Amino acid sequence: MDTPTFTESSGKLPVPLTSDATEDDQGDESPLPESPTWGPDDTPPQEDIKTLSLTPKSPSSHDSSKVEEAMTLYYKLKGEYDNKYTNAKKKLTASSRGLSVGEIKKKLKNLRIGCINCKQSGGTIFTDTINGRSLLTAKCGHTEAPCALDIQIRPGKWMLLPTAAEMTQDSLNEIKADIIDLKLDLLFGLRTEEQITDQFTTDKTTYKEQTKQLTLLTGIIESENEIRVDGHEDDAPRKIPIKQYIDIKNAQLQQLITSFKDLIAEYMADIDDIEQSSQILKQALNLYVEQIFPLMTNMRESKYAVTMMEQEETGFFIMKQVKTLLKKLDFEYQSGQIISDKK
Repeated sequence: MDTPTFTESSGKLPVPLTSDATEDDQGDESPLPESPTWGPDDTPPQEDIKTLSLTPKSPSSHDSSKVEEAMTLYYKLKGEYDNKYTNAKKKLTASSRGLSVGEIKKKLKNLRIGCINCKQSGGTIFTDTINGRSLLTAKCGHTEAPCALDIQIRPGKWMLLPTAAEMTQDSLNEIKADIIDLKLDLLFGLRTEEQITDQFTTDKTTYKEQTKQLTLLTGIIESENEIRVDGHEDDAPRKIPIKQYIDIKNAQLQQLITSFKDLIAEYMADIDDIEQSSQILKQALNLYVEQIFPLMTNMRESKYAVTMMEQEETGFFIMKQVKTLLKKLDFEYQSGQIISDKK
């Protein structure tokens, strides 16, 4: 089984070290399509995550942030172009009333809009796959004198940390089984000690490396379930499980709510004394605004990375909460690349 090998880095995520993968062969690109947009389904085919061969990053030639910026610009241009094409189709269809379906289809087939870069006829040709490989491209579609537009971006490949941990655990299980087989072969005289020594040493070394890797991955994953809290006075800040933190804050919240209820009860009892009751009500409101509400907000933000309201078709609003963002649990194991960015 091919499994990723990591080492600790200055950042939060592990960095791949070794690989048995090779660069993609540079074959001839297939002819670009004539349609304004082209490619496979919006969601690419799911790869078998357990058979991926991981390649090391090259900081000098592959900058993840620059690739991400280039991809954002690519999809912005594509979105603008697609909107113009859609609007042109709607306008053509609206102006073709009275024509047959066949005539309208013929007009739509011949519909062309200007290039997103130079505005010449022929449009812009966007692709997201070439010869079965993920490659984002944008080129001018003018046949005689195309402009310099030439965007080619190879997206990076990402993996969730829990998936990497699962792969590592599977690898450890296989190594355990191999070591047991070696010991049984030696016990029953199927092989001599000299015959199994090299394999046993290799398996033992790999097992130690994979165990260290699994510990690293598990630690990173678990860190997403911890929160940093400041110590008292000279005590250094420390991390505690989010659940424990929420329990502590919930106990504080219950005490504040009890005090708030007591103030409201006192206010209701002295309602005839306007001046006194006004002061009590003010205390209750200050307690809620300055302590209860901020504490509730802190608890929610500590427990959930995202809290949003979503309107359903029925008109009702449903609150949805996400505990951990996926971007905090994934890492780029194969860097993307900006092959060309000409405009």
